[in-house]
Amino acid sequence: MVIRQRGFTLIEMMIVIVIISILLLLGVPLTAKWVGSANVNSATISFTQGAAWARSRALRNTAGVGLTAPSAYLILVNGNATSTSGGTVCVQDATTVTALTCSNAVWSGQLPNGTSATFNGAAAQCLAFTPGGTLATVSLGGVVCGQTGIYALSTIQGVSGGPNALN
Repeated sequence: MVIRQRGFTLIEMMIVIVIISILLLLGVPLTAKWVGSANVNSATISFTQGAAWARSRALRNTAGVGLTAPSAYLILVNGNATSTSGGTVCVQDATTVTALTCSNAVWSGQLPNGTSATFNGAAAQCLAFTPGGTLATVSLGGVVCGQTGIYALSTIQGVSGGPNALN
């Protein structure tokens, strides 16, 4: 009677470990790109929602301003992100805002950590909506609000999105 060995040899186990290690090394960059793409998508949603909020707020004209004056602002604050913070997109009524800040905002959205944004080419910028839903050229806290809603996004994982236009 022949006795057969059971189990795996040390060489077989080492080969399996090497194959698993190679697969993991190939998968990590794909995961980083996936996270970056998810962050860009999330930031795009924040900009789109913010623009819709600002336009609807302006159309309601809660500030009671004339047709050519701004009644709501879409503001980007601190668009230069780090791995532990992201910028903020917010909507402010014309009656409560005097500077590029998101304190007392009627709506705000936080950009994902590690996601940088520029709005009309600047990391701190605004759009001013009139009661007609159009954009007005005004100065807010020493910054001239943009006439176009062009934004661009990038992540620390190297994924970028844009330039995109808010319609």
